Amino acid sequence: MILHSWTDPDSKLVVFFLRGSFTVSHTQAFLAQVDEKISAGYARLIIDLQKVNAMDSAGIGSLLALARRLDACRGELYLSNPSAAVSRGLGLMSLEDFFQVLPGVRDGLATLASKTAPGVTERFEAGVRRDERLKLLVE
Repeated sequence: MILHSWTDPDSKLVVFFLRGSFTVSHTQAFLAQVDEKISAGYARLIIDLQKVNAMDSAGIGSLLALARRLDACRGELYLSNPSAAVSRGLGLMSLEDFFQVLPGVRDGLATLASKTAPGVTERFEAGVRRDERLKLLVE
């Protein structure tokens, strides 16, 4: 699994981009990076799953644990653009309605900007222009 993130300190939002397999061998590292952001005060997370090609029950379990943790601290978790593999896994566990799902990162940021995070879309686009890796992840 390859993990990249973009943070917006103004709105306390983090977007995590996952690529490849999200399985038992990756969950501990994923949760450690997420915990680091939550401990730093970030309470709004978007997990982009468009480029995840395999997810097992441990990967789904880590998303459930993350949802519970954010719920306890009044945070928000959004899944963005789940791949077919992720959607299949969520469906097998009857969790397709448990998570808030966004059609894509940009659409999700626009929705959040209209609610509670003004300017986040513009800051994200500026980040994409500056960061070639980020540009590849959202294109």
